[in-house]
Amino acid sequence: MDLGEIVSLLAAIAAVVTALISARRQFRSAKPDKEISIEILSDTILPLTKELEDEIKTNLPLPKQMRLISVRVRNTGNMAILSSDYMEPIRLAFNELVLSSALIEDKATSSTPLESEIDQDVIVLPAMRLRPRSSITINTLLSGEHSRITVRGLIADGEIVMVTPSMQSIAGSWRWSEGPN
Repeated sequence: MDLGEIVSLLAAIAAVVTALISARRQFRSAKPDKEISIEILSDTILPLTKELEDEIKTNLPLPKQMRLISVRVRNTGNMAILSSDYMEPIRLAFNELVLSSALIEDKATSSTPLESEIDQDVIVLPAMRLRPRSSITINTLLSGEHSRITVRGLIADGEIVMVTPSMQSIAGSWRWSEGPN
């Protein structure tokens, strides 16, 4: 075998490998996919101020420092997630008391108002329609300086995934704990 034949053989092998990779990518992108990603956008420690104390509606004594987090819930799949797809609602559980929670951004184009249910250290999101790449962002005020989040929920023919935070807070980092989803 001379050099020209070896080069031709390597070019043919490279063309076959490229065609296989391209076919695999097309197959994967054409496959219907339902996926919800949960991501922490920000994590901030706040000192208790008079203005903040007036805003928080609770009978409990407030700590001197609290944690404010922003969480984005996004459809990262390529199929719409309907409210009927939720077999179990999405639950965000913290190991700290939830003092308040508010929807700050709604890119889900939902015609119904979104109201989450708060129960001690858990936020339960309502079954909502999420088009591909649509999202909601929720601000949550927690009673402690350190927290951990556990996400539970179940959607038909899909999955709920955690996106690892790319940033670390000043006081520490989030510890993820995934429940069954």
